[in-house]
Amino acid sequence: GREQIVYDALADNDCSVLLWREMFDNRERPTAYARLRSEGRSLAPLDDGAASIRLVPGEQSNTSLSRGNEEFLKWVRRIDAGPSVELEMLEALKCGGFAHMACPMGGIDYLRPDQVPTRIAFLQEYLHNASEGWTLALTSLRDLYADAEEDPARTTSQLRAAVSTQGAAFTPESARLGEVTAEMHLALAWPGLTGTVAPTGITEATLNQWADVMTDELDRLLASSNPSIDPLRERRELLAQYFESLRAVT
Repeated sequence: GREQIVYDALADNDCSVLLWREMFDNRERPTAYARLRSEGRSLAPLDDGAASIRLVPGEQSNTSLSRGNEEFLKWVRRIDAGPSVELEMLEALKCGGFAHMACPMGGIDYLRPDQVPTRIAFLQEYLHNASEGWTLALTSLRDLYADAEEDPARTTSQLRAAVSTQGAAFTPESARLGEVTAEMHLALAWPGLTGTVAPTGITEATLNQWADVMTDELDRLLASSNPSIDPLRERRELLAQYFESLRAVT
């Protein structure tokens, strides 16, 4: 008969700091139905308590916390039982020598009897100045058109000329993104990787499967009655030809 307040413990810094202590001490604790196993590698001392922990806004399926400018904790809210694909990928990239990522520093696993451990929290290096590629592109576009917008008295041709001669194009950023992406693929192709992340060769059957899957996805999209994709319907054959060209790649 009493009122009770239920709130998200991750929004309480005094509660969140307990997670860091568990990982710092590499503890394992029993729960009602399983165990929680925490691990941490090269963590900063915890003398500052909860003062340096803050909730990172903007997540949807996860809740993220940062501690100072050192560590970033992602708590998974939509859990897939079994080995973590994300963790396997991070470890593979690290083993392959890929340096452009937040290195894994630990986390928390949920262990049920007779089941494979499930990672429910990831601890990584905190990259406080990291940006998404889309954010970089939008920033460059804003800079690109800033001069033109500040002088509305110009003619259309003058505005276009101002944009063309403006130096803040997205070209350098996109080139750098391409280089980093290439380095990532080379790391994943490293022959020293083993198990589920071991690189495998692309066969004729693989290429045919990719072409079939993409063509099928296109046709399922075009089966919609949404009129906004009518222009796409007109280009269906052209798009399908690009997919078909995969079959001839050697």
